[in-house]
Amino acid sequence: MEGTIDRGIRAAWRNGLEKAGILEDEMTIDEVGARNDFILTQYDHLHSFADAIAEGKKGQGRLDEFLSRSDLWIRAFDSAVTQAFAMAAGNKKLRWTLGEAEHCRSCLKLDGKIKRANYWTERGILPRVQGAGYLECHGYRCQCDLIETEEPLSKGPLPGLP
Repeated sequence: MEGTIDRGIRAAWRNGLEKAGILEDEMTIDEVGARNDFILTQYDHLHSFADAIAEGKKGQGRLDEFLSRSDLWIRAFDSAVTQAFAMAAGNKKLRWTLGEAEHCRSCLKLDGKIKRANYWTERGILPRVQGAGYLECHGYRCQCDLIETEEPLSKGPLPGLP
């Protein structure tokens, strides 16, 4: 499973880099470090998942109780793409855009805001990042995206988020 996570996140990271016009061998040290940290975090989740399954088996728990957690790794791919893209996009202007989903109040407040990619990443405000405490939806099932734009930057700071 670790190999699958490693291959999947590396592929997602490449997708995010390519979206910003950057090749994998052009990554900065910070981008390599962020990718590797992302992978290690997924390993931590995997080990706690395996421990929970082992405990469930001892108690004769049903395995299907744990299947919903496996969906988190599917969404981790989107998180990795978003993070890689935002890091690689540097000074490009990106607009927070709502996706096809029921939106939380945080995402609704960010909709249409345009900031440079490094502004979004330096503040750690990115869509689709699981466990994102700055979003009311915590990034789970988030379908928002940062889209490159030529529109003018939004004035002032980002709005306060619920």
